Amino acid sequence: DAYFLKDGSQSHSLVLETSQTSKLYFALNIMNKGYFKEGTIELKNTNYKIAGTLEASEIMQKIEENIIYLKQINYGTEAIADIPIGLKVEEEFIIENLNKESILILKGTYITGAREEKAIEKIKINAIWISKEEIKVTNEIYY
Repeated sequence: DAYFLKDGSQSHSLVLETSQTSKLYFALNIMNKGYFKEGTIELKNTNYKIAGTLEASEIMQKIEENIIYLKQINYGTEAIADIPIGLKVEEEFIIENLNKESILILKGTYITGAREEKAIEKIKINAIWISKEEIKVTNEIYY
């Protein structure tokens, strides 16, 4: 699963000030016999960026742009990782990007105890950014 923590509870949606940062959590549990290998989490259609530098962790091997490469996760492991995020600011600001549903695609191979391979699903989350600052829009016409 992927989620934000909101007042101590897990949520797939979170409202933040544009100046704030938060953490996006990933939880991977291998409940049945077997293991998960060659895993990646791809962040698509995001309105946030990774805020700061990330180091390898219990489950994260490395991060390149919007793809998190995972280590092998074995049966009985409940692995949780967190990633600091902040508002993604681009050269051209599109107002619709303040409230946008992101897709997290978990890819990899789950090998069951019987050595069968199983497909993995995608997760959707929503980061909503608000600002109390006044925004001034101007138009200039050149001819």
